[in-house]
Amino acid sequence: MTDSDAVFVPLTLTQWRRLVADGALPGPLMAYGVTPGLRAWGEFGPDEEEDARFAAQSVAGVAALTLDTPPEEPRIVLAVGAEADVASTNVSFRATAGSSLGEGTVALLGLRQVQAVFADEPGVPVASARVAARSRTVEQAWDDPVVAAFSEDHDLGWFVVSEARDW
Repeated sequence: MTDSDAVFVPLTLTQWRRLVADGALPGPLMAYGVTPGLRAWGEFGPDEEEDARFAAQSVAGVAALTLDTPPEEPRIVLAVGAEADVASTNVSFRATAGSSLGEGTVALLGLRQVQAVFADEPGVPVASARVAARSRTVEQAWDDPVVAAFSEDHDLGWFVVSEARDW
């Protein structure tokens, strides 16, 4: 379960293209949401929902760096609706027990569940951060100085799904 109405799913460009082409992507897929663990880690109170959501998105951005993909490939993070009701347009998010970074999984992701696409703008020098994060856990990558500096300097850009379909 998540405390928020959205979770963030990091994908490779290949996965994004498959989701667009097929309309669905089977899981389990790693996802990040506003969980009690994330709230405790960031010391987010109940009135800090926007800050907690941004933290979950930021963690998903770091997770995107750890994916096995070419170093120069931009990060892609999808914002998807999250509820327990899988019959709706929302995904079922299962939080990982003990995760302080809001980690969990979604079993199946449909294109119609995507609310927004976050990605690096063209020309963002992602390669050094991706190399630093490769073969690391998200927690290890989060603490890496190269990854931390990159994440601080380069927020993900926001795109509607229709803008990102042809990537």
